[in-house]
Amino acid sequence: MSKGGGAGKVYFVLYLAVVLELLIIIVERDEAEEHLHKKTQEAMRIVESILSQLQSGAGTEGINTRPQDEITLIPANVNVKEALGTDIKSDRTYLVEVGVTDITASLRKKEEESQKEYQLRLSKLVELANVEELEYQILYNPDQNPTQAPDFPPEDTLSKYKISLDSNQINQRISVPNFPEWEFIGYMKLKIDKVATTSQLNADNISLAQFEPVYPASAVSKYGNYCAPPGVHPDSIFHYITDTVHMKQLKVGKLVRRAFAVHFQPTGQGGWYKLRFASRTNRILGVRKDPNKTIANVDDIPDDYRVNIGTVQLSVADLKKVKKELAGTLDAFGLPDASVLFSQDGIEEFETQINEAKIKAASSSDKDREQNVSKIDLYSYIVKLLVPGASINFDQNRGSIEFNVRVNKVEPRPNDPSLFMPDKVFSFSNAPGVFQFSISPYQATGNIIEARVMNESGSQVAMIRETPLDQISGLGVSAPAFGSKREFRGVVDKALAPGNYKIEVKHRLGAKEASNIAYLEVFSDKLDNETTFKGRLDGYTYYGGSFRFSFPETSKGKIQANQFKMYFSSDKSQDKKEVSGLTTRGDFSFPPEIKNANVKVVWVQPFTFTEYTLFEDSFVIKQEPPNLVTPTVYVQECPGTMSKFKVRVEGIQVGAPMASDKENAKVKLEVTGTPTIEEGLKGYTFATEPMLEGDEKTGVYAMEFEISGKPEKNMSKVVTTISVPCKIWAENPLNGVKSEKMDAPIMIQLTCSPEKGKKPRGR
Repeated sequence: MSKGGGAGKVYFVLYLAVVLELLIIIVERDEAEEHLHKKTQEAMRIVESILSQLQSGAGTEGINTRPQDEITLIPANVNVKEALGTDIKSDRTYLVEVGVTDITASLRKKEEESQKEYQLRLSKLVELANVEELEYQILYNPDQNPTQAPDFPPEDTLSKYKISLDSNQINQRISVPNFPEWEFIGYMKLKIDKVATTSQLNADNISLAQFEPVYPASAVSKYGNYCAPPGVHPDSIFHYITDTVHMKQLKVGKLVRRAFAVHFQPTGQGGWYKLRFASRTNRILGVRKDPNKTIANVDDIPDDYRVNIGTVQLSVADLKKVKKELAGTLDAFGLPDASVLFSQDGIEEFETQINEAKIKAASSSDKDREQNVSKIDLYSYIVKLLVPGASINFDQNRGSIEFNVRVNKVEPRPNDPSLFMPDKVFSFSNAPGVFQFSISPYQATGNIIEARVMNESGSQVAMIRETPLDQISGLGVSAPAFGSKREFRGVVDKALAPGNYKIEVKHRLGAKEASNIAYLEVFSDKLDNETTFKGRLDGYTYYGGSFRFSFPETSKGKIQANQFKMYFSSDKSQDKKEVSGLTTRGDFSFPPEIKNANVKVVWVQPFTFTEYTLFEDSFVIKQEPPNLVTPTVYVQECPGTMSKFKVRVEGIQVGAPMASDKENAKVKLEVTGTPTIEEGLKGYTFATEPMLEGDEKTGVYAMEFEISGKPEKNMSKVVTTISVPCKIWAENPLNGVKSEKMDAPIMIQLTCSPEKGKKPRGR
């Protein structure tokens, strides 16, 4: 059941006690008679407000509905009325009642109220007299215990494990230590339209009937399977109603609860269903949430703001005074500041600090320690009234209840045994074949099952161990009812060589037998060309790069990609990555600080979740070599004479590879031998060795050398090709790793016209 109003009344009594004490303090401190009288009257107004609220009885009503029910589902082909003489109804309509604040004594306009103040108060009465939100949550557990539903974690346990039953968790299992798993299957929520509800009010002739709530069908949240009976209109599955009890309340001028109806019919699964209802009302209306977030602390709240405890209104100014007095009195116990509640999820931190303060006060040697603990409770209550939106956390504003419905699904009991198996089963040669099948009807020891594996010629090559799913721990499968279906897991007793096989399963029941065959295909756990694949991976393992490949497993797509995983790691223990599927696109990169990378590809057996390794290897991370961007350079100027001229080659570009994902490697160019003249220039030799100059970072180099010789008669132009043998390599500036040296001959296309010079003597 929901939390009642007992705790709330304690708070009010404490509040009264402290206000009375405050009155005494005022009397003792203030000797000015006129000022004293003013403050005394101010304190008495607070006392009167609290006294009137104590007599109103708000906060004592919660949600009420039936605690447990049972539904029997009948197969469509069974005529129950013909067999039993009466129908069995498989759907239900449940009535849910939620307590609200009785506003009947507060409807009329007060003498001192302006019309604007009255309209504002009526809008607050709309909130007090109605349920702002009501959630309907449906959970399922397949347990077949006929008398007792599986345990479900209480509210505080759900909160501890941060489990919120809302639309984001539909079809998820609610898993909490020491409690059975429940599946969250359906969710609906009604939310009041405050504007539409308030628009019904006629301030000149007000009545209770005008406060009827409006829950627009378009605003109803619906997610998952909300188990509606066939033929029920979607707007009527979960809705607000005005039942006869409600109408009687209106006739006597009293309204203490609202009624809702839910239509429910389970959808074919036997077991236990849990129907949970959680309400949010406004029995205590603190400072409303600031939509523009202009209020950053309690001091920003205008003093003329008012809050509601039931129908009693208190001013923020009065509450601030009491809060200030309490904070000063209790300063030694470390009270949390109201600013804690302005942060996201601040309520938990605030409550933690309040509890710590209460423990400190209770363990002190102060003779008034019990009263101090009570004052700390009161301080907490007032702060939550003042902080915008915090009053939603009051127990009086929330109620919840859950009740269980046992669903008994009647299955026809055929006399003949049946057997249901998959058509195909796949596995790898390092893993035993695994599949699931079912038999019916379940007859306890009467069911005899035999299973074996045969090769293509029909010879038996392996046996199969069959285990009922309800006997495998961790699956959460309940024991079947007598005469129903029972599911099994079949496991081949050994791994088989690659090839095609047949799985034969027989189910005998008495003298009758059912049999079925599935085709088992076993794929090699070794790649068709593993050396080639390793070479591909080795081609990726350069600093600044990453793995980008698809694993060529041998099933050729017959086994779904989501049954595979790839694990990547390096010699740095923190560098680990898990990728689902068969393709990685840069999921694991190679920074300069690692030396090797490890790759492991596994197949995850879909029934047992056992991982079988299909590939595993380790790769040394290397520095990628550079490339010669300009292997051929054209030179058209050669200063000097035809007998001896200089060749200067500019713009030799060496492409720098990556050293990391952000930085290039340094590149180096080296002449490794004597240049050769490929054609033309007979009788010429290199007068100087080629000299290099350049920048290792940009990779731009220049080369210079001289050529001398005897020009041919009438030679006026040099046209030749010169080959300079070179090597290039890269060095990683971050870890010093060097690439292998690569041959990179530079071809120089020389076309120039040096000066003729003097004619040599002797000619």
